[in-house]
Amino acid sequence: MSLFSDKSIICLCCRERKQEHNISVSYDNIGICKNCFEKFDFVPHDSPFDGIGDVSCIFSIFYYNDILKSLIYRFKFNCEWKIGNLLSKIIYENIKDIAYLHNFDFITPIPLSRQRIFQRGFNQSEIIAKEISSLLDIPFVLCVYRHKNTVAQSLLKRHDRIHNISNAFIGDKEKIAGKNIIIFDDIFTTGATINSCAKELKEKGANTIIGLSVATTKPFVK
Repeated sequence: MSLFSDKSIICLCCRERKQEHNISVSYDNIGICKNCFEKFDFVPHDSPFDGIGDVSCIFSIFYYNDILKSLIYRFKFNCEWKIGNLLSKIIYENIKDIAYLHNFDFITPIPLSRQRIFQRGFNQSEIIAKEISSLLDIPFVLCVYRHKNTVAQSLLKRHDRIHNISNAFIGDKEKIAGKNIIIFDDIFTTGATINSCAKELKEKGANTIIGLSVATTKPFVK
């Protein structure tokens, strides 16, 4: 006889099998147990960050820390697809009651270059954005493309990121003009990437643009 019921769930963080009552959030047969979930550092979901450049404001769910870094790394580089589904569910649960978001015409992901897609096989931001689109019942539209294969932003110092990502995107004016758009990216740090993308959207006629991300870096407090 098994020690676990058919409803037991594997925690993605500690990798232990848990019963449902010990799980904080789940997707299919995977989830995050209550003990591990306490290690996540949530951003107050009703307090978006001020925007940068052409981005009006930015909603992030978590502050970036080691436990989240591990999950995102496994999703992006180990192809653990269900992590994307689980992160999408967590994001949805934290933004579903923000009425303001339902005034937007569609959600679009920060695109990867063709070379990066070829290397990785997928765009992690596209997968999560598409799932959030379905959960929120807001259309998902691919409207901006990356025509420059940039160096990974995480490898650069703050002042080099703006130059690296400058003029990296091309938008489809027919899809963009007159639209209110949510740009999704997995991690928001300096804002260079999302602002460069938003600049292109604005030049192609977009109205209001906001950002949405899984995580952001925690502000430095003196």
